[in-house]
Amino acid sequence: MGRINRKRSTKIVTFAVLLSLFAYFMLKDKSEMDKSHNEITSRGAAGLFRRESEPWIQEQFTNSASIFPVRKALEEELQRMKEKEEMFVEKLIKARKNEEDLKNNLIRLSQELWVNNALKDPLKLTHNTQENFDLPTIFVVTPTFKRFVQKAELTRLSQAFKSVKNLHWIVVEDSGDKTNLVANFLRNSRLKYTHLNVRTPDTLRRHKNEKRRSKPRGVVQRNVGIQWIRNNIDPHRTPGVVYFADDDNTYDSRIFDEMRWIKGVGVWPVAFTGAVRWAGPVCKDGQVIGFHAKWGLFRPFPIDMAAFAINIKKLLIDFPKAEFLSPEKAGMLESSLLTQITTIDELEPVTPNCSKVYVWHTRTEVPKDSIIGERRMIKQGTPSDNNIET
Repeated sequence: MGRINRKRSTKIVTFAVLLSLFAYFMLKDKSEMDKSHNEITSRGAAGLFRRESEPWIQEQFTNSASIFPVRKALEEELQRMKEKEEMFVEKLIKARKNEEDLKNNLIRLSQELWVNNALKDPLKLTHNTQENFDLPTIFVVTPTFKRFVQKAELTRLSQAFKSVKNLHWIVVEDSGDKTNLVANFLRNSRLKYTHLNVRTPDTLRRHKNEKRRSKPRGVVQRNVGIQWIRNNIDPHRTPGVVYFADDDNTYDSRIFDEMRWIKGVGVWPVAFTGAVRWAGPVCKDGQVIGFHAKWGLFRPFPIDMAAFAINIKKLLIDFPKAEFLSPEKAGMLESSLLTQITTIDELEPVTPNCSKVYVWHTRTEVPKDSIIGERRMIKQGTPSDNNIET
């Protein structure tokens, strides 16, 4: 009986051990299968991620690769724009040059037409015809001083200006203040004018018992006129010439129509000066070959103040500091300016080949009887009415 129980116990233990081993191996296999399944699942997820992400990555790579041709195209377009800009600038410069050439040709043609019309029939040259052209401006600088015949001489001078187009009269009084006589006269002249004043320094003023030619007159007044032009006129926008017209001369208005076309310094003869019937340049084939005069041939430019005009570019651009000097030797005032800005070879003959006189160096006769009589009337207390301007 005891032996039977031992056998039965051994079988039970053996069965339990086998059952335990079976359970162990079953559990082990399940764990390995779960692990394998997890690895497979991870690998699948990774693969799936790669498969889904590959188009995006490919797209980004493709986009990055496509930037290069776009950038190249932009650079090429920028280069083409730069080339077009350079071509535009070149064409603009050329257009401006052509514009300047056309303007010069227009001035030249209008000059020729003006002269031809004037030669054919001056009376038919109407107001409208003259204003159809962009005529260079004539800046006339006139120094003046108070005297018995001042208004009479200014009146004669203004009458010569009235028929001249594009004329700007710059009147400079030798006075510390502008006088009412000159101010009223200019206001009523119907001319375009500028009224200036400056008093001649005592060192340059001619005193009693001094010879008439001992000191030049109008030096500072003419320089003030030049300075006003420099301060107020743009030579690029307003072409023209500067002329120094004394108020005691006589002028044919044709001289102004011819001088306005001067490119540098133009010259012509003037009557009743240089101690001869006329004095000034002697010209041949459009060139100044000498000078005619009896007095003053020692001067570098033996001509009268009324015998030349200057293009404003000479005074404003080429020689912006040129001015009249106060020479000690008589007759050198004109040369003191001209030697600074030109040479004899550069002079331009005006009035066809310097063959005509359009300016006369005249002086209004001083009415001595009227002066003496007026002084006596003043002493007697019965002077002429000062309200009547003369």
